[in-house]
Amino acid sequence: MADKMRFIPNFYDPEYFYPPEKPRKNDPLVILFPRRSQVNRGSRILGDIISQIPHQVEIHWVGKGDELDTRIIKDLCKKDSRLSFHEEGFNTMSDWYKKADICVIPTIACEGTSLSCIEGLASGCAVVSTNVGGLPNLIQDQINGMLVDPFANDIAHAINGLIENPEERLRLQKAGAQSAKRFNIQEWQKKWTSILKHLKWLD
Repeated sequence: MADKMRFIPNFYDPEYFYPPEKPRKNDPLVILFPRRSQVNRGSRILGDIISQIPHQVEIHWVGKGDELDTRIIKDLCKKDSRLSFHEEGFNTMSDWYKKADICVIPTIACEGTSLSCIEGLASGCAVVSTNVGGLPNLIQDQINGMLVDPFANDIAHAINGLIENPEERLRLQKAGAQSAKRFNIQEWQKKWTSILKHLKWLD
């Protein structure tokens, strides 16, 4: 089957996802978890992650999912005032990325070419991602983001490093936005058009 398969990764739309026009000057810094509340997406290690972040920051989990995991996150919000939970649709997600300094993709299993990761990069966030599934296809460690093992202490360590090192945070924000351009929707359309023409499904 391999000779019949073609790999076309996910895309982002630059009309919606792009870095803010002015440099971020958040005080406190904003950390975004743009994830469905689901065990494979890291919701059950969130508590261990934020417990190892000693800094005064804003932490937002944005995305509804399984009922149990949503309740787990909402319970964490009651224990840690830095954390908040939000349910948002596609039309408002771009605003969350633009105001976030750091975007975290804490997947522990079953991940493809993550839309959230691509959107975080394209929006000029400093991205911390686990090395699960298709995520290493997007993040090159310390080149356009931080790539770590899928454990709470590793994720927290990377986040703390970016909080404490503003120069590195800014460097990865810029590098991430640049690297995301290869996932532009126009490139995605070109690849699909080429395949469909090859199959003679398009004139």
